[in-house]
Amino acid sequence: MSDIKLSATRIEMFLECKYKYHCCYIDRLPKVPSPAFRLGTAVHDALELAGKIWMEKGMFDQPAKKRILKQYHKIAIQEGIEDMGIYKEGEDLVKSRINKFDLGKKILGLEVKFGFMGGANITTKQDVPLMGSIDKAIEYDEDTILIVDYKTSKTAPTSDKLKDNVQLSIYDLVASIKWPEYKRIILSLDMLRSDVLYTYRTVAERAKFEEYLKDIYDAMLRFTRKETKAQFNVFCP
Repeated sequence: MSDIKLSATRIEMFLECKYKYHCCYIDRLPKVPSPAFRLGTAVHDALELAGKIWMEKGMFDQPAKKRILKQYHKIAIQEGIEDMGIYKEGEDLVKSRINKFDLGKKILGLEVKFGFMGGANITTKQDVPLMGSIDKAIEYDEDTILIVDYKTSKTAPTSDKLKDNVQLSIYDLVASIKWPEYKRIILSLDMLRSDVLYTYRTVAERAKFEEYLKDIYDAMLRFTRKETKAQFNVFCP
């Protein structure tokens, strides 16, 4: 039985560079986290706490806001964010989001993990195991669920990129399995520096994506050291 579980990061790395994929997932060489990754970790952690408080109280009073920011400061230091500009930038992103947090009727889940750390095991109809974590799932109305993915990046994807985003497509598929009672699934990228971007997947697009995942999964199962070679890409010119 293979221990491979497909995540957006694993898929993108496999397609981007087989050598990078081999180093990361087979040799499991250590990686140095980038400043952007560290910032994202601290902001996500603070907003997860914000979601828990919102689920409990339905609002943020001043003590709650201070507690959320304190959580950001704690994780930012823990992650080793040494650039004060980046540190302050993350604080501003958290402040901005907690001032406009309500996007639906109720929060169904926060940091909904699947495939790891005690999260539910989710597989496609073709028995492809999936792995990831949904930042926030919200009931928008009785028929609609809204999936939110926080992004701290400075650039927003185009509408075409949003429609083809692998991570959002995985979330759509997982949401259809985990919350089948909802007829509609809306996907969103919460660009914390700007606006929230929305998209969706049709039933036909979801089925096609499942086939795509199966093809990638089979390729990963067949992958051998002989195929390990560096590939030119925008990050490694």
